Amino acid sequence: TQALAGTGPYTTFQTNPWPGTNYNQLNRFFNPGGYKQGYVGVEGSSGRTNFFASVTGLDNSGVVTGHEGYNRNSFRLNLDHGIGDKLQVSASGNYIRSNQDFINDRGAGSPFFNLTFITPNIDLAARDSLGRLSVTGDPQSATEYQNPLYEIENRETTDIQNRFLSSLQLVYAPVTGVSLDGQVSYDRTDFNREDLYPYGYATKTPNASLNRGYLRRFNSVTDALNASATSTFDKSFGDLQARTQFRYSYEEQNYNDFDARGSAFAAEGVETLEATTASKFIDSYRDAARSEGFFNQTNLSFRDRYILDGLVRRDGSSLFGADQRWQTYYRLSGAWRVAEEPWFNVGAISDLKLHASLGTAGNRPSFEAQYEKNDVVGGTVTPNILGNPNLRPERVTEREVGLNLGLLDRFNFTANYANSTANDQLLLVPLPAVAGYAAQWTNAGTLQSNTIELSLDANLIQRQNFGWSARLNWDRTRQEISKLDVPCYSWGNPNYQNVENVFFNCEGVELGTFFGRKWAESCEDLPAAQQSMCGSFAKNSDGYLVYVGEGNNASQGAGADGVLGTADDKWGTRGTGALFNYNWGIPFSAIGTDPFSGALTNYFALGSAQPDFNMSLSNTFNWGGLSLYGLLDASMGFEVYNQTRQWAMFRNRSGENDQFGKAVEDMKPVGYYSVLYNAATVNSEFVEDASFVKLREVALRYSVGANSLRALRMGGFDRLTFGVIGRNLKTWTDYQGYDPEVGVAGAAGGSAVISRFDAYGYPNFRTVSLSVELGF
Repeated sequence: TQALAGTGPYTTFQTNPWPGTNYNQLNRFFNPGGYKQGYVGVEGSSGRTNFFASVTGLDNSGVVTGHEGYNRNSFRLNLDHGIGDKLQVSASGNYIRSNQDFINDRGAGSPFFNLTFITPNIDLAARDSLGRLSVTGDPQSATEYQNPLYEIENRETTDIQNRFLSSLQLVYAPVTGVSLDGQVSYDRTDFNREDLYPYGYATKTPNASLNRGYLRRFNSVTDALNASATSTFDKSFGDLQARTQFRYSYEEQNYNDFDARGSAFAAEGVETLEATTASKFIDSYRDAARSEGFFNQTNLSFRDRYILDGLVRRDGSSLFGADQRWQTYYRLSGAWRVAEEPWFNVGAISDLKLHASLGTAGNRPSFEAQYEKNDVVGGTVTPNILGNPNLRPERVTEREVGLNLGLLDRFNFTANYANSTANDQLLLVPLPAVAGYAAQWTNAGTLQSNTIELSLDANLIQRQNFGWSARLNWDRTRQEISKLDVPCYSWGNPNYQNVENVFFNCEGVELGTFFGRKWAESCEDLPAAQQSMCGSFAKNSDGYLVYVGEGNNASQGAGADGVLGTADDKWGTRGTGALFNYNWGIPFSAIGTDPFSGALTNYFALGSAQPDFNMSLSNTFNWGGLSLYGLLDASMGFEVYNQTRQWAMFRNRSGENDQFGKAVEDMKPVGYYSVLYNAATVNSEFVEDASFVKLREVALRYSVGANSLRALRMGGFDRLTFGVIGRNLKTWTDYQGYDPEVGVAGAAGGSAVISRFDAYGYPNFRTVSLSVELGF
């Protein structure tokens, strides 16, 4: 709704409906698109040679109006040939080509960002007499929120990717119990992007970089070579089975890219980089990584019920610091199959196995982490990241115990507990100004993790023509910073406004904890000197503590006459005396004690990106040739930072701003929501509980066998299967964004599971697919 004019932000209420015809802008933007995939596979053999070949074609038009979607075609060929009885040769090749109409889907200025703020009385699909879409999406904003459909229709951004994968394997078995295995594989990806704003591209206000056109061409080549040689020895010593392997591996990865761009074409229709006359830019980048390793793995099994497995590995990598090139890892595990003991005779228990393991592994640093990094802008070099030649990989030590239990030949239960310690955590740590650099990648912390995993498989009904099976999974993980070798510091995602410092690394803090300003919710959140004046405060309908005056309540903003806009209104007034700084009915920051320094602070832990637990339940029903599969997913007790809603509140476009139809005592002015927006820092209003239950998948399939096909005069086929598959069909959640499954991959946290920011990204789509399979 539009704003009802007032004398200021605390006396202005959005109560008037938008004039004219109102449109559902989401329906204008999203248009359910088609999805087609075809697959043909052929396999056979001739003598000692086996072959398999397949061709796949995919065409996905997407769900955005005017978007050309994504298509992919691939070809695969596998060959296996035996040379005598001792040598086997295998080769494979796979070529994939894809073409995508790319849309910038994140950040301010992207089409989806603009869409979330378009006023409802603007017809985005309207065209002028020449058939052109209007660029103006929101006349109330001078520079932002242009018509998102205009950009999609007129900006041409195409991604073309070609990928080739090949492998060759030789397996030689000279005598029984001895085999030699050699493998080599090659993977190459060529990526090309062209981003074109044509000459005459319109913007809401003059834009020198776009109105006369803009062109960017980016290409990259990524290739990887992997090779290994393995010798395996199997030997029996009575009841003892022994197997040992020795392996050498080599990895080589290379990446090169070239980026060129420019704007302002010299003439219409000449859309080349040479024709650009302004903002020319050229950049290139390359990196290379080499790794090699040696390992020995030995497995011992005595009477098929006492099992011991051990491994020692020595890895070397150019990604490790110059002084830390080689690292050693190990693993030791054992299992006892109790149900195989001759004395074990519990009829209801068909299987019982106990197992435990202890091992180490390493997470490699990124390519740039060990090197000094400087920014070059306009020929000026500015130090940024300080290099670290002593950088080591993160070393994770994991201890795990568990059991497998089979009951009545119908139920299989598994339980696992894992405790891991990640030492030498790779952290981008801020440096003091005197260092001359902003930050440095450092091995500076220890992360403690605990995980519990439970699963139950049940074969509930098994009849000749009917079967019902189910699977239940449950898991919970806790991660806490147990040691930090540098001063506590905040971090976040610098690519998104207002979340640069949303997380806080300090000893005793759970990884993924949101920190920021907390709005007061009780009198304990007041400064100590004012807690005795608690009678002048009350909780409002949002659960926040607000100033209302002694003996009043938060629903009396319209004053005694109950009419807004008269002299006795409470909204827009202030407290008196020691409470002068409080605006009537308006939330304010809580004050408390910093648990790290003991000082007073308004910086609090606001929630965690880590869920309390995850759970899934699947069921499969089979009745003759008909099968039905359903999967429910749940993730409970985690928070998401809803930046999309925060920005909407900043522009008075969020659902909370709309006061139309509310009772006067429940109405809140635009200034109330402007305070909650609070651009200065992350705050508790937008750290939302994102717990959800999702109907992840439902699949219905019906198969016709060879006998039925012969009756239908389709004797050349072995089977015919029809299927309907729906994914992301329904979500149950109190989260106020489009989808609770959001996050920013590649942020400083390294994972979208930790960096749970809802930052104007497209939500997960619902898809329904029909399939037909013919086997012959």
